[in-house]
Formats: sequence, structure tokens, C-alpha cells
Amino acid sequence: MLMNEIAGTKGIDPGPATGDRTFIGAIFYGLMVAFGLYTVLYDAALLLSWSLATTIITWAVLIAIPAFAWGFSLIAELRAMRHRARDFSLFYMAGLGLVTGLVCLLVSKFNEDDSFYMSRAVLDWDNWWRPIAVNYPFAFVNGASGIFTSLPSFEHFASGIAGLAGTHPLDIYYFAEPAVIGFLLPFAWYFCLLRIGLSRHGAFVGTAFIVILMLLDGTTVRGVANFSLFRIWQGKVVLISVVTPLAIKSALDAIDDGGRGDWIELLVIGVAGIGLSTTAAFFLPVLVGVAGFAWWLTRPAMATIWRPPAAALAVFLYPAICILPIYSTVSGPGMIFAAPFAFNLTDTLNLVYGLTVSPTLIAAVAGILGLLATRRFRLLLWVAIWTAIIATPLAWPPTANLIVRYGTSSDAFWRLAYASPVILTIGLGLGACGEARWGRRASGILVAVCATGTVAAAMLQAEFSPFAAANVIFPTLHYKIPPKRLAAAQVLVRDLPAGTMLAPVSLSVILPLISSKFLLTNFLGFDAVLQLQADGHPDQADALEKAFEYVSGRRKTPDRLTAFQEVVSWRPDYVVLDSAMSDPSDAIATLTKAGYRELESGVVAYRVFRHATS
Repeated sequence: MLMNEIAGTKGIDPGPATGDRTFIGAIFYGLMVAFGLYTVLYDAALLLSWSLATTIITWAVLIAIPAFAWGFSLIAELRAMRHRARDFSLFYMAGLGLVTGLVCLLVSKFNEDDSFYMSRAVLDWDNWWRPIAVNYPFAFVNGASGIFTSLPSFEHFASGIAGLAGTHPLDIYYFAEPAVIGFLLPFAWYFCLLRIGLSRHGAFVGTAFIVILMLLDGTTVRGVANFSLFRIWQGKVVLISVVTPLAIKSALDAIDDGGRGDWIELLVIGVAGIGLSTTAAFFLPVLVGVAGFAWWLTRPAMATIWRPPAAALAVFLYPAICILPIYSTVSGPGMIFAAPFAFNLTDTLNLVYGLTVSPTLIAAVAGILGLLATRRFRLLLWVAIWTAIIATPLAWPPTANLIVRYGTSSDAFWRLAYASPVILTIGLGLGACGEARWGRRASGILVAVCATGTVAAAMLQAEFSPFAAANVIFPTLHYKIPPKRLAAAQVLVRDLPAGTMLAPVSLSVILPLISSKFLLTNFLGFDAVLQLQADGHPDQADALEKAFEYVSGRRKTPDRLTAFQEVVSWRPDYVVLDSAMSDPSDAIATLTKAGYRELESGVVAYRVFRHATS
């Protein structure tokens, strides 16, 4: 009766499939507990100066016996499900997971942020038994003194597993993790839709449309495809595309008079979330709190008013321990947490979903119409209230600036758009149509038609398709790095002695992914500059930023040549000029005068100079 009321339709079995939920939940929360344990050990390692080897070996020992027990429980549950009726949806879901897992494994879409996330992980992998570095030690930094007291553990987990397996961290980061997480992604949404009240068939249909959208909509750089399957190896993307539906499910469990286990789930999600990305510190509490509060408003008889804020606090507890100490060091004038929010609601929607007729907006409208057509009015009210609350800070600049100043950075604030129920509404509305009598057969046909259209859009390189992006290679089993730039970096790592280096951005974002052999003056554009600002050297930060642009061939102006001359006076062992520099004569003259000579490196796209005394 209660589930029929939630569904808003009588005569339909909308109830969640207990067997499906038990089996899938065992997989997800087993993995989440294992990763959460590593996150706690990693944070302890930063305080206790443990090495990466000590951390991962300790984790492996602690997890060994529970892992065996977990594996046997999964086998037992799977055997039990063979005797349950109507569990075929799991087989369909497995097929869907294989598709997404293969796409994540075979697609290559390089993102320069990888260098920021993986640089320290590769450094610690290279220094297996030395204490974990707090921050990447740039060429001008004496040691590893950094501004962060704790950082996400996801990339270091990849390096730790690589160390145990005797392989390179990128083998785990670019191959193993995308395949496994890509396979599990559809199950996360399926699990969530089951919890909200859809039947197995409805949850499968809703999940199928969500996956199709993730394969279809490449309209914006930060859109649905580019922040899910096409960048699934980054922790922040795992947080937004996989942990989000699990957090919603756990929040609803806790709010609907949940027991101790439901609150523990929220705590575990908070630990795992901060291990994936610092975004979790503000993203998960907002997501859980707002979704939970809207749920309580539409179901006051089912939930207690204190439970939504308590759920938000539960998921925020561990992130608060890790993140709050950062604010005292990075929230001063000119720092990342001090910048005002420059976007409004329109800008944010355009950044994430696109304001033109994008596949996401079309699907969202279809989801709303689906909820109306199936009379799921309470669910429609829930997502409407949720959307309105999330939109308020994005639409009202004073609120946005307050949150940016004390809660996150202006660069990350737009991610709140993913804390809205846009993607969930698509799954709910179209899934609800799929379980209605009049839509059951039509939904299967529509899924097949949309899937065929997605394949056609990819093959025809349709402008809106994520497969059409200039930096996408598919299919490939190579590292998700541009091949020519990767080859150049590998030659330098192989042939040159270790040392400090000023290199252009096109090369410096690749080198730290392969080896920590070279200590760079900068590699992404803002990281070392931020370090210098935090250390109280704004003039050096400005010089480094301009010199970095100069050797990258981005801008050639007198002030950047002067900045380049200043950075050269710091005497890095190597200076590399990008072939994008139209006339490098001034740079070469500066280097010759400073005692550098050009090397025959065999790397066509770059000119490499080494100091005579290096």
C-alpha cells in the first residue's frame, strides 16, 4: 500500500527488488568500505610519515580476511538469487555494465588535470619506502613542504595497487579502474532507482536511458558525458557519477526511520567521498541535506524533521576532519577560496547542461513528462523542491559568494549543478513509463532506437557526440595521453639524467604522470604559482606564471621574456621550449648567455637545453 502510494499508481508493482538490492549493495558497500579504510590509513600516513608501501601493505593485511568473507557472501547471495523469480534484470544490467566498462577502458580523452591528481602518486610510487609527500616538491621548493594537510587518496590507491602488482600506476589508473568503475556505474543508478520505488524493469529502463545520455551528450566540456564515462578514472568524476546515486539511496534509507546500518553507510560514503575528491566536503552534505529535506517535505508522515540535517552531518563528519584545516592556509587574499563567484544560474546551466537544445535538456523534459504521465506526482514534487533549493545559490550571487568564500572555490562551485536531480529525473520519469502497462513494450523499443542512434552519432562524429571531440581516441588500449606527447616525454625520461626542469605545459603535464625523475618548476599553470603565493612570494609567482606561458608559446611579450629571464636565473637543470614558439631567438639568446647548451634529444616537437654545470 505504502509503495503504491509513493508510486502514485495502483495496480503496478513498484516495490524495490530486495534480492537485487542485497546483492548489488553487498558489492558497492564492500568496495566502499575497502576504499574508505585505505583513505583513513592514507590520512594517518600523512600524519605519521608512513611510506606508500607501508600504507598499502597495512591495508592489504587488514582487508584480507574480510575480503574472503565478503567474497563468499556474494557467492551465496548469487546462488540464492537463482531461485528467485524475476531476477533477469540483473543479467540485462550486467550487459549494460559490460558496455560502459568497455567504453571506459577503450576511450582516451586526455585531461590536463590528471597531472595534478597523479603527480604525487607517481612520486610516492617512485619512492616506495620513503614517507608520503605532503605536496609535489617543485624545483624551487626545498623538500615537500606543501599547503595541504590532507589530499584525496584515490590516485595514491592506484599507485599502491600498482606497487603490489609490480606495474606502473597508469596501468591501474587508465586501465583497471576505468573498466571496473565503468562496469559498476549503471548498477549505482539502478540501485538508487530501486530504492526510490521503481520496479526492476522500470529501474533498468531508467538506468539504460541515463547510460545512453552519458554516451550521447558531449555538448559541453563539463557536461554529462565528459563528467562520467569519458573521464571516469578521475576521483571527482567517480564522486559525481557513481557515489551520487548511492548517497541519495543511503540518505533516503536513513531519513525513512533508518537503523544504525543506514547511518554507518552515510559515514562510509563520507569517508570514501573525501578519498575521491575534496569536492565531497561540500558536495555530499548539500546533496544529502537538500534531497533529504525535500523528501521529508513530501513525506512528513514517513520521516522525522531532524533526520535530513543529521544525514548531511553524518556524511560531512569525516570530510570536515580532513578539509577544515586547509581553509586557514588557503583562504587569504588572492587565494583560491577568496575569489568571488563569477557565474550566475544561466552561466552554470550552460557550462554543465548547455542552454541550446542539448540531449540532456531534452531527456530532462521527457523525464518530467514521464512522471506526469504515470501520475508520480509526489516524486515530481520531490525533484521540483530539490531543484528549487539547489538553484537558489546559483541564481542569487550573494549566496553564491558566501558559499564560495567559506565552503569551496569558485572553480568547483559549479559542480553543485550535479547535486540537482536532473539526471535522476530522467531515470525516474522514463523508468516509470517503462513499468506502466501502456509503456512496457514501447520502452524496450525506445531504448533500442536510442541506443542505435547513439552508435550512429558516434560513428558519424555528430557535433554533439562526446566521441567527436578533437582529443578523443576510440578505441585504443594505450594510456589516455596524446601519443606524440607521451612518446616525447618517455624519450626524455629514458635519456636524460634526473634534474630540475622548466618545460612547456604540453610536456610538463605528461612528465609527472610517467616519472618523478624531473622536478618541474610548474606543470599545470596554477599549482606552483599557488604554492609560491602561499609561501609569501607573489612576485616569484607572477614571474613563474609568465615564464611558463612564454616557453609554452602561448604569449610572446616583453614582460614575459623578462619573466623568463628571471626564472632562468633560478638555474633549473633543463629548459624546454615548445615548437609553438614562432621565433625562439630571444629565448635561445637568453639561455646561451646563462650557460645552457642545446641537446640532441631526438624529440622533434621540443628544443631541450641543459645547463653546463648540471
